[in-house]
Amino acid sequence: MKLVHSQMEKQFVFHENIIELLIIENPSLFTEFIRELFQQSMGEEGRFVLSENDKILSCKDKVEVILNPLNLDINDKRILNRLYGKIKELSVDEDFYTMTMERLFNTQQYVEHLLEQLDFDVRCQEVVDIVPLLKVFNVQLVENDAHLLEKILDYLLVSFELLGKEVFVFVNIKSYLSTAEIKDFYRFVFYQKLKILLIENRQYESIETENVCVVDQDLCEIFK
Repeated sequence: MKLVHSQMEKQFVFHENIIELLIIENPSLFTEFIRELFQQSMGEEGRFVLSENDKILSCKDKVEVILNPLNLDINDKRILNRLYGKIKELSVDEDFYTMTMERLFNTQQYVEHLLEQLDFDVRCQEVVDIVPLLKVFNVQLVENDAHLLEKILDYLLVSFELLGKEVFVFVNIKSYLSTAEIKDFYRFVFYQKLKILLIENRQYESIETENVCVVDQDLCEIFK
């Protein structure tokens, strides 16, 4: 899988145990690239092209751009919707279908019985699947707030498993994590075989598993 931009010579080809690192020292270009890639990950048009075996892939479907790791939420609406969808699928497979229908029927009967005790006409909507109950019980993923790195790693796994994201782009992640934490981060993504692109606006201590491209103030690409 690779990610390219029409105005860059550099092609970001994702290999196992290699981190693609783009350092853009020109502030205007840095802002432009981040904005464009983020917008494409949200479904808008742009000049980035993601492909695999010469087949064009949707950036919206496959790319997750993380602008600020402090704001990551493993229970955002997209993730919860997919989580509820998976639970719904489980609830109607052959092992749980009968139990699910019985529980839904009994719950609806109970609510209707309560409504009958009122002095005015009240009605409720028929419950045909388990999703409304999941919302009532506020079913959520357990979030690890103890350490930022663990929060990031949890988010990566959830986004990969539930949202189908394959390429994760981090903006200035080295401003948030120490070198030791960055190395732990790399070991985790290598083990999980995730595809990572880091975009930074300045250079940090180099790590041997990084494939580095620097775009300097004059917009020259320097490969390291």
